[in-house]
Amino acid sequence: MKTDLQSMSVDELVTRFTEIVLAQDQALLRSEVAKFNDLFDRMEEVKAELRDRAGDQRRALLCLYDHPNPQVRLKAIKATLAVVPDVAASIVPGATPEDAVAFFHTHPNRPDLGYMAGPSRADIAFAERLGIPGLLQSHNGMYYFGPSLRR
Repeated sequence: MKTDLQSMSVDELVTRFTEIVLAQDQALLRSEVAKFNDLFDRMEEVKAELRDRAGDQRRALLCLYDHPNPQVRLKAIKATLAVVPDVAASIVPGATPEDAVAFFHTHPNRPDLGYMAGPSRADIAFAERLGIPGLLQSHNGMYYFGPSLRR
């Protein structure tokens, strides 16, 4: 796979990234975990190829910030955090609403597949940065973490 990627232009890599993420979106909707994980690895290979190009070409993914698919937008933003942190961070997650009491997300993948059931260090840091607790639904239950409930 790496050799194929090395022969592709930056524009072709952006197209490949988009195709992979769209396929990931469909795999998520169909609960095809193994397929999603394979696609994730392929997406990481494309990101690494862009990163390794002269001048770190992950900036080419900025054009996907306006993509109609939210999964593509999210993955492009996450992929460019290292190269344009101010731009990407201003989009994700956006300002915390004044009346927010917590945030929620899921960890659908099981530990036997190499994933954590509970909150990651990044999840906890995110909760601390926002100043609100996190709720995490995992395959084996619900986790509450971060600062105390904001009143």
